[in-house]
Amino acid sequence: MANTVAEAPLEERIAKIGELIKDIEIAMLTTVDESGELHS
Repeated sequence: MANTVAEAPLEERIAKIGELIKDIEIAMLTTVDESGELHS
């Protein structure tokens, strides 16, 4: 399984995320702490 998104250069991955979210007006950020707990 070569050529996955994770293998793309950082700039390409950032551009891809930008393209995917460009029309989204509202978002929710969730992070994971060291114990695996989600925080929104």
